[in-house]
Amino acid sequence: IGKNLPGALRARKQASGGIYQWKNQNPSMVELFEKYPWVEEMVETMGEELLKNAAWGLWFRVITGSGLSMVDLATDINMIRVYFGEEGQEGYGWMMLGMVLASMGLQLVVVMIQNRKAGWGTLLREVLIVVSGLKPGVDAKRVVSNAEMHEHHLLDAKSELMFTKGVEMFCESIPGCILQVYALIQGGSGGQMGTKVFSIVVSAITTGMGSASISYDCDSDPEGRRKLPSFYGYLPDEGNARTIMYVCMVLNSALLLLLRSIGAALLMLADTKIFVAYMAGDHLLYLLQKLVRGDFLYWMPVKGVAGLAVSLLMRVSVKTLTDFTGVIQLRGPGEMGGVMWLWTMVLALVAPWVAVPVYFGSLTSNSTNATAVEIVLNSSTFIGSLTSNSTNSTAVEIADAWELEQSNALGLLGGLTAGWLIAFAVFLSLMKKQFRSTFWSMETGNEWIQSYFVEGGSDDIKKSVLTKNKAKWKAIEPQVKEWVGEGWMRWERDKPEWFNNNWKARVPVDWVPKEGKAGHMFALDK
Repeated sequence: IGKNLPGALRARKQASGGIYQWKNQNPSMVELFEKYPWVEEMVETMGEELLKNAAWGLWFRVITGSGLSMVDLATDINMIRVYFGEEGQEGYGWMMLGMVLASMGLQLVVVMIQNRKAGWGTLLREVLIVVSGLKPGVDAKRVVSNAEMHEHHLLDAKSELMFTKGVEMFCESIPGCILQVYALIQGGSGGQMGTKVFSIVVSAITTGMGSASISYDCDSDPEGRRKLPSFYGYLPDEGNARTIMYVCMVLNSALLLLLRSIGAALLMLADTKIFVAYMAGDHLLYLLQKLVRGDFLYWMPVKGVAGLAVSLLMRVSVKTLTDFTGVIQLRGPGEMGGVMWLWTMVLALVAPWVAVPVYFGSLTSNSTNATAVEIVLNSSTFIGSLTSNSTNSTAVEIADAWELEQSNALGLLGGLTAGWLIAFAVFLSLMKKQFRSTFWSMETGNEWIQSYFVEGGSDDIKKSVLTKNKAKWKAIEPQVKEWVGEGWMRWERDKPEWFNNNWKARVPVDWVPKEGKAGHMFALDK
C-alpha cells in the first residue's frame, strides 16, 4: 500500500487527486478514512508537501506544463523560418506568425478579464508571463500549489489552465496544422520533407497531450467527482488502466487532428468555398440547436452584450476544438452535450473521406486537380483563394514537387481512421460502464447547472450554482433565494471555507437577511 502512494501522486497535478486514486485502489484505506476522516486530511497534507519538495513534484509538473507548449512553439517558429527561407512560400510564414501572435493575444484577453479588478502591478505581471511564453508553466504551478481564487478572479486556477490550453489549440495548433498540411500538399517538399512532416507530427502530438490532460485532470479531480458523480468518475481507480486510457485520449486527439487537417487542406485546395460552406453550415446548425433548446448562453457569469459576445465566442471555439481534437471533456452538457459530441465525431471521421474525391475531381466539376499531378502554388495563392473563385489556376510544375496520389491519400486516411477507432474502442472498454451513456446524453447546459443545486447534497455543492451564469438557473431562482436566506446567518457563524468575499459578492443584495447586510456590503466593497 505504501509503495503505491508515490506513483499515484506522480500521476496527478494535485495531491488530493493522487490520494483519491490511491485510496480507491486500496479498500482498507477507504475503510480507514471513513472511520477517521482526519487521517485523510493528514495524508493529503503530507502529499501536498511531497509534491512541492520532491524532485518529481512541483517543478517537474511546471516544466512539463510549459515544456509541451514551448516545444510546439519552437517547431512553429522553425517552420516560420523555413517558409521565409523558401522562395514563393513567404506567405505561409506570415500566416504562421499571425497564428502565434493571435494565440498570445487571446491569452492576453483572458488575463485581462481574469484580473480586471486587480491592481496595475498584478496585471502587468500577468501580461509579462504571457508575452514570455511561460503562461502554461505558471498555470500548472498554480494548480499544483492550490493557488487561492481571489475576489477579483473570474476563474479558478484549474479553469484558467484549461482556457490557456484551449486558446493555444484554437488559435495556434489547429490552424497551424491545417496550414502546414496545405503547404506540404500544395507547395511540395522544397527539399525539407522531413522537417515539415516532423513539425506536423509534433503539433498533433502536443495537441493530443493537451487535450488528454484537460479531460484526465477534470475527471480525476475529487471535487468534480463529489459534486457531479453522474458525469465525473469514468477513469478507473487502477493505475495501469488509467495510463492506457490517457494514451488512448492522446492518440484520439492527435489522429483526429491529422485526419481533419488533411481533409480541410484537400477541400481548400479543391475549392475554398466548399470548405467555408461546410464549416459555416456545420457551426450554424450547432448554434441553431443550442438556440432552439434555450442553451445558447455560456455558463460563465458574464452579463449583457459582453455575455452574448462571450457565449458566441465560446460556442464557436468549443465546436471547433471538438471538430478537430475531440476533447472528451467537451461532451459535457455545459459545452457540446453528449449526443452532439458523438455526432460531431461521426462527421469528423467521414469528412476527410469525402474531401479526397472532391480534391481529385470525382465529385466536383470545378476541380482541376488530377491524380498524381505535381503542383506547386505560390503561397500567396492560399490567401487569394479565400476570396477568389479560381481554384489552383496558377499551378506550375516543378521537379521537386511532392506528388500525392489518390491511392496514397486513401491509404493514409484508412490508417488514421483505423487507429482512431481502435483507440476509442479501448477507451470505452476500460472506462467505468455507467459513464458510457454520457456520450449520447441529451442533458442541456441549463439542466447541468441546476443539478448542482437540485441534486447537491450539501451547501458547498449547492453554492456552485451562484458562480454560473444566472440565465442558466433562472428557473430555480426562488428556491436558491430561499436557501440563501435560510443559511446566511448560519454560514456567517460557522464560516465554511467557500463562504468568502468572492462568493458573497455574487449574491443579490435583497437576498441577504438584515442581520447579514454589513458582511455582504463589505464583500461588495472588496
